[in-house]
Amino acid sequence: MIATIHPGILRGVIDAPPSKSHMHRLLICAAFADGPTCIRCNGINEDIEATIRCLTALGANILRSADEYLVRPIVHPVSGPELDCGESGSTYRFLLPVVAALGCGGTFLLRGRLPQRPISALAQALTSGGATLDGLGTERVVVGGRFSGGLCEIPGNISSQFISGLLFALPLIGGGSIRITTPVESRGYIRMTADALHRFGVETSWQKAEIQVSGGYRTPGNLQAEGDWSAAAFPLCAAAACGSGVTIRGLNPASLQGDRAVTEVLQKMSLPDAVVEVDLSDIPDLAPALAVAALARPGVTCFTGAARLRLKESDRVQAVVQAVQALGGEATSGETALYFKGNGRLRGGRVNPASDHRIAMMAACCAVISNTPVVVENPECVNKSYPGFWDDLHILGLNVERSEERSGL
Repeated sequence: MIATIHPGILRGVIDAPPSKSHMHRLLICAAFADGPTCIRCNGINEDIEATIRCLTALGANILRSADEYLVRPIVHPVSGPELDCGESGSTYRFLLPVVAALGCGGTFLLRGRLPQRPISALAQALTSGGATLDGLGTERVVVGGRFSGGLCEIPGNISSQFISGLLFALPLIGGGSIRITTPVESRGYIRMTADALHRFGVETSWQKAEIQVSGGYRTPGNLQAEGDWSAAAFPLCAAAACGSGVTIRGLNPASLQGDRAVTEVLQKMSLPDAVVEVDLSDIPDLAPALAVAALARPGVTCFTGAARLRLKESDRVQAVVQAVQALGGEATSGETALYFKGNGRLRGGRVNPASDHRIAMMAACCAVISNTPVVVENPECVNKSYPGFWDDLHILGLNVERSEERSGL
């Protein structure tokens, strides 16, 4: 399958897809609450499905209707379930500590690049607390023993998901504390976890490098999932690139999602003929979307703090550079930085997104500044986070053709 996106301008109104970051957190809290929780949510994607699949395997009952999920919590965890995480790093890193804390054991099934993505620091914290882990780095990771909590030490510069996973686990064993041993990156996502816990009656206190966590989950009854700023960044950056405007409904301007910063970064990038530097340390997922805006502006744009991009669904530093070059743009990289020299136009061409949803969406959005169509291979990979992406591009005015035929480009 390929998608051919013809040059055009984005205009119009769409609804933001649900935030997978927010839904992961609400679903996990709801699965361990003291009663049912109704979560209003206007869609689904593969990563959310992975978390639902794993929580169901553990014993939760999750029913979906048109625009909401009813979560009946786990009463007695299933012993030794198979937990199919797909390619969802959040599902794996959030639930690994949870299963270890429950003491029920289980086998995590991992797909794609997920077995190779970092986990050793989290594994060390769990095994130091009494859990056993076998098969790390493979497609089957077996959890045994029981994580007893206490004071957990974890670095903050590898993945904020390690800290979030421990935050979800500690209330199940009466609470505890986390000591963060390095500077923290993606701090906003840890705050997002703390906010979800607060909604379910779990209190956290962050003092300097230590987070205290209380015990117990209590249902708030009803909640609304936020729209996804990470996904919305693509049409927002594409509209900025072609000088048009789009309206995306369902985004919370006060959200704790780190990628809400896209609006501020786009404002910074609007300065003409200036070298603009963007620090990605807290917003690594914005890099592909912001690359579209960087190519549209004249001058040099530098993305720093990009080291963690190499550990995503693809090596995103390399994948971004290859995609930009395939479309006739100028991009280079260092170990922790990306550099773009934009002139406002691209040639167009064909992009292999390396099965990475964000690279596919970046390439498609580049059509707004391309002279010829952009062809994206394996367009279905966007289903990981934004299944409605191609339909939304059409609603906003781009001609998108999906077919099994090879393009002549």
